[in-house]
This record gives sequence, C-alpha cells and structure tokens, in this order.
Amino acid sequence: YILGQAETEVEYTRSWPNKLLAFYVAINFGLAGSLVALASREKAIKISDCDALLITLGIAGFFVWTAYLLVRNHFSYLEYRNIQIKFQKENLEKTHKEKFLLPENWFILNRRSIFARGQGWLFYFFTTVLVTAISIWAVWGSKYL
Repeated sequence: YILGQAETEVEYTRSWPNKLLAFYVAINFGLAGSLVALASREKAIKISDCDALLITLGIAGFFVWTAYLLVRNHFSYLEYRNIQIKFQKENLEKTHKEKFLLPENWFILNRRSIFARGQGWLFYFFTTVLVTAISIWAVWGSKYL
C-alpha cells in the first residue's frame, strides 16, 4: 500500500510542474499582451510609472511564489522517489539487476538538493525566469510604444 501511494505521488509530482508552468505563462503573457495591445492602439492607454512599478512587483511576487512551489514539488518528488528506491533496493536489487540489465545508479538514493535530478525541474525554473523577464519588459516597454 505504501509503495502504491509513493508511486502515485511520484507521478503526481512529475505532472505538477507542467500544470504550474502553463498557468504561470498564461497569466503573465495575458497581462503582458494586454499592456502591449493597450499601448499600441491609436488612442493609446499608457500606465503611469507607479502602476508599472506595482505590476512589476506583482509579477516578481508571482515569480517567487511559483519558484517556491517548483522547489517544494521537486523535494517532494525526491522524497517519494527515495521511498521507491529503498523498496526496490530491499526487494528487487538481487533478483532483477542482472535480469533487466539495470544501470548501476538505479538503486542509489537521491540527496535532497535542488540540483539532484535537476535537469527536469530546472527547465521549468528557467522558463519561469524567461517568462518573468519578458513580462517585465512588456510592462516597461509598453510605456514607450
């Protein structure tokens, strides 16, 4: 039962960053696109510096929250994956290692680090940084269209 729950949680934590990133990109690009569209109209609607600063702070806060959720999700993934590895190590290493030609690192526990198995989740983090930069550029760039 515990192994089944760990497997469910591993799959959940693998799918969560996709959903989070889609939501993050949609919100940011919706805001950025709206500001650019309003600023490029014939009768342009410009935002003040104070409003631009408040929007920038909102975007930065949203980025921090998203980054926190990504890191927390990554640590949850590592914990649940380690539960699976411990079970596999205790029950399957001797019988299945040669049978399935598993790699040497298959039964090694993951350390709790943002860089452990980071090639996946760091992509999402980099994408949120990129989207944040584009959104902030749109906020301040729309003032000069």
